[in-house]
Amino acid sequence: MEAGRPRTAYNPRLNHIKIMLLSVLATPILLAAALPQEEIILNNGKVLEVERITGETFSEVTYKSKSGGSGRKPAEQVREIRHNLGPTVLNEYATAIDLMNAEDYVAALQVFNDVLSDERLLNSKRYAWVKGDSLYRQIKCMFSLADFAGAAAGADKLLAEVPNSFYYASASLVKAEALELAGNTADATSAFNKLSYDVVEKNLPQRWGKQAELGLILLDKANRGGTLRRKLEGLIATVDGKYPTVANRAKVEIGNTFIDEENFDKARKYFGAIVDGGEADAATEAAAFLGLGLCDYRAGLLMSNQDKAVLAYFSANLNFLRVVVMYKDNVALVPKSMYHSAMCFNRSGGDNRAKAVRMAGRMLKRYPNSQWTKKVKQDLNLR
Repeated sequence: MEAGRPRTAYNPRLNHIKIMLLSVLATPILLAAALPQEEIILNNGKVLEVERITGETFSEVTYKSKSGGSGRKPAEQVREIRHNLGPTVLNEYATAIDLMNAEDYVAALQVFNDVLSDERLLNSKRYAWVKGDSLYRQIKCMFSLADFAGAAAGADKLLAEVPNSFYYASASLVKAEALELAGNTADATSAFNKLSYDVVEKNLPQRWGKQAELGLILLDKANRGGTLRRKLEGLIATVDGKYPTVANRAKVEIGNTFIDEENFDKARKYFGAIVDGGEADAATEAAAFLGLGLCDYRAGLLMSNQDKAVLAYFSANLNFLRVVVMYKDNVALVPKSMYHSAMCFNRSGGDNRAKAVRMAGRMLKRYPNSQWTKKVKQDLNLR
């Protein structure tokens, strides 16, 4: 389940975000609000408001409509489910959500444990969704804490205890990505292969098989440059228009190959189309904003005119800070974005050096073991 997100730099509704981004060094406080109804978010971004979600499995999501009728959506069409958190019985669950949004993942894990020990709640037919949802959110908490072993183990627990969970495929994918980030390529490959197998054996939505195929392509370090582009384009040809979240994730990686070749104009076209299209998931949007930032940052490094370079760094920094503020639980991309934000501040001269140092301090507090934290200390000559 992904939290609702502002959309794109090209959408006028986001203009006000610039002010927030430029003051990003102040700690943001975000609170979850109870919804007056329940919502089903489709892959195309459409929000379906319903009176009540009555069932959710990896096959389908069923609901009672606001007009009193009933309906269903195939799970492969659903990106996110939002439950009404107003009932008193969900107070602890709502507290855990607030803690996640406030980035207090350790406390959130404990409160979710309390939720999972409430047998009366878990045995209630009305709230049968709570167990799978809470276990999945614990996986996301551990992932955000860079506890990749814990996230992988949490995924195994969810798949064993709630085998028909709406989050079955999502948890399998998180497990594979956690193993990859932990540097365990062999087990990550096995996890992607297992997801491919489950798509066939359990009749999971086909898009998850394509997600696994994409993961395996990216895991193979022999795939780079033009070779990687050809394989990604071949995958896109089978999913574009059908599974936009998969297609957009592949397009991000094509954009990244163009950054490596310093073809920033081509890269920007890929990233810009993704953030403007509204059909990417949160991780892909974050990667696209990061890519846009890297285009301007790398272009600035090549400029001989310092004034023009500073403008490029400013533009780049807006996108790096978008990742930091809007996708704060993305442990794979936020440290990298914070590093490049610090570099933008540092290269802009004047009193921006102090901002770079403060960003480095935040990195040290939040990601003490990240390679990007070590790099920022080295590049800013900090002890």
